[in-house]
Amino acid sequence: MEKSALRGGYTNLPIQSSLNFREIMMAMAKPGEIRTLTGGFGPEPLSISTSNIILTLCDPETKISLLGKYDREFVRDWIVFHTNATFSLPAEADFVIGTWNDIRPLSQFKCGTEEYPDRSATIILETEKLENLGVNLRGPGIKTSIELTIPDRELLHFNQSLYPMGLDFFLCCDDKLSGLPRSTSLVET
Repeated sequence: MEKSALRGGYTNLPIQSSLNFREIMMAMAKPGEIRTLTGGFGPEPLSISTSNIILTLCDPETKISLLGKYDREFVRDWIVFHTNATFSLPAEADFVIGTWNDIRPLSQFKCGTEEYPDRSATIILETEKLENLGVNLRGPGIKTSIELTIPDRELLHFNQSLYPMGLDFFLCCDDKLSGLPRSTSLVET
């Protein structure tokens, strides 16, 4: 294990994890709003927001799938040291970490069942840009509508077609985070 695996955890676990938990839940409750996560940091290429999601939500019961450039031994070491989470194939993962290009096709992830639509994966998407410009979003938690930078509308239209099953997304860029639950609709203008 590299020394970098030992760095970046919370220095005040109860306070930092509870503050970030609130921000993460607000991101899902108010889709498209951009929130900030702080306190922890993982090794590159993990963003600060992705690192804090891992530190806050993952534990020994969590199965994670790392895709593309995130599937590195030093990233795995960091996650295991700080959360003791396990790693799995994409089809079995609770959390998947990657980019828009890494997650094709969405059918490779568990999308829930008609009886248990909540038994699906949450996709943590590392993005290059996260702004309230771009695609118009509507749905529960959005007063009228909100715009968000989404480079791949096709994937999210496919996800919409699976509702009430489907995937939930966290879009992460630096220390910024936005939630896109499966109930959010993309509206073409």
